[in-house]
Amino acid sequence: MKTIIESLGDLSIVLQGYVSSWEEVEEGGEHLRWEEGDPAAAFSLLRHIGLGWTTVDQALHQAQHTLHGIEELARRADEEPLPNNDDVSASAEAVTRLAHVYDFNTTLLAQSGLVQGLHQYLHHHPSLHQYHALSVSDLAHLGLAAVNKGFFSVGVEFLGAARTRAVHSHTHTHRNTWGEYTLKTLDDLLGTSIKVHNHVLEMRGPRSLNHATASTPYGNHGGGVLDRGGVSDGEELKKQRMQGEIRSQTKQKKKTKQGHIMMEDNKQCEEEEWKERRIHKSNRKGEKHMGVKEREGHVAKEEENKEEVRVDVVLGVEYLKRHGNKTWMVDERPLVERLQMERLCRGEELRSSSVTSKLVCRYMNGGSAWLLLAPFKVEQVALDPSITLVYGVLGREEATQVRVKAVPHLHQPFNNIKPTRRHTSTTATDHKNTNPTLKHTWMREEEAIPLQKLGRRLHHLLGVAITDDNSEPYMVADYGLGGSYDPHRDTHGPLRTPPRATVGERMATVLTFLQPPAQGGLTVFPWVGAGVGGVAGAAVVWWNLLASHEHDFLTRHAACPVLRGYKWIMTKWVGYRGQWRSLPCPADPSRKVTRPSH
Repeated sequence: MKTIIESLGDLSIVLQGYVSSWEEVEEGGEHLRWEEGDPAAAFSLLRHIGLGWTTVDQALHQAQHTLHGIEELARRADEEPLPNNDDVSASAEAVTRLAHVYDFNTTLLAQSGLVQGLHQYLHHHPSLHQYHALSVSDLAHLGLAAVNKGFFSVGVEFLGAARTRAVHSHTHTHRNTWGEYTLKTLDDLLGTSIKVHNHVLEMRGPRSLNHATASTPYGNHGGGVLDRGGVSDGEELKKQRMQGEIRSQTKQKKKTKQGHIMMEDNKQCEEEEWKERRIHKSNRKGEKHMGVKEREGHVAKEEENKEEVRVDVVLGVEYLKRHGNKTWMVDERPLVERLQMERLCRGEELRSSSVTSKLVCRYMNGGSAWLLLAPFKVEQVALDPSITLVYGVLGREEATQVRVKAVPHLHQPFNNIKPTRRHTSTTATDHKNTNPTLKHTWMREEEAIPLQKLGRRLHHLLGVAITDDNSEPYMVADYGLGGSYDPHRDTHGPLRTPPRATVGERMATVLTFLQPPAQGGLTVFPWVGAGVGGVAGAAVVWWNLLASHEHDFLTRHAACPVLRGYKWIMTKWVGYRGQWRSLPCPADPSRKVTRPSH
């Protein structure tokens, strides 16, 4: 009898903690809508089950010999693929990366469940209304995860938001089955994280590939840790960081302005001399019939375009010039690429209007009679290299069929796979997976009729052989919670042998959106300065090789974190060997493929 009472008592405590944890999750929103793809709600649920059920499962098994009625619950973990500790860690990392890339307002996130970035393209977006607010323990867990991941300013702000929420809560101790947080505990954690943040900032600067801090340290009131008799909350911490960044930008602008003033006199003289030379070059094509005023207008327009070039980014030819500088490539290139990727993810336009004004949208049939009466809508994303977005290559029902077929076979990317009927390729994307929430699988054309139809449509539009005999199978990927992919190239390169000699190198990439995310998840090209969002049934097409068979370094690309919703894509890599008839080598080895061209 005593044994049974003790077992029931221990089990009651564990179960009560699990129920309390669920009630804390429910407090985040009156009407939880998991189907909306809310990353905050998904993390709370994952953490509640992944960490809480482990404790419950252990207690159930210990009491199983006395409580036969719970056998069905005890078997749950064996019969269902429930999330575990690794899943919780992966989701925490994903959410903290979202906060870092999109610069979340963690105070609003803690108070009202509104995920609102500070950047213009996220403002007023109707899909950003969140139905779930993170609990104190959720925010604290995310804060610690962010610090461990190297997102120090994000960690400080999450812990500050946790403290803010705890102060306004009627509960003194926020307890779950995996631990508890009191106000004193949160004060200690926040104070320590601020000290670590300031130390890293002082020793290593605000940014590297492995860490990110605010541009200025958190300090005392007016810059500080202590405020109103205690540790400052998330809103105050956020304000401090933004004020510090504004001060840094102001200093930079002053330096730039001083430099312009010092150069102004010389610039005016050079300007007049340069314009005079341009006016009197009457032997140049198109100028000998120009009047003086027309020439001056032409010169002024060129000067305007010249001044418009962005000096804070490295794009196109400028990147290729630096490509031969080994010191820059090793020491600076990785961070520059990461920063430009994040700016593109936030919706910034890195290119000048003189470049983007040349991009057009039009109907194209690729010169195929089969598409003459039903051409595709094609949007030019970039001219060099040629990146296009082709609309309507796959229907809604066709995309659904592909997803349903792929779901049972999804797995995390890995290196050492034995070739099978399904896994027929060890690819350039099978390197160490930096996104534990991403899962993929390989599908051949014969496995789904929509794949055969898609291949036929792309063949007529692009004029290339795109069957499984001339290219790799389709790779279907589900990006999961906050899913992203670091910058990479698709080609195997000179040191990596293509999996099938008959296919050859990956000449082109066709990325089709089976299900685009509601927000975030752009595909961006850091060295082109272009980003493209997902449209259901559309495909992004770009060419990875020059005519010389050399890799086009500008085609390095990345997948931005999925902010809201679900992202499913399907990728087809077009092999080089099967195109020798339709795409013969041109005389100019630096020439690039620009299909579709008509």
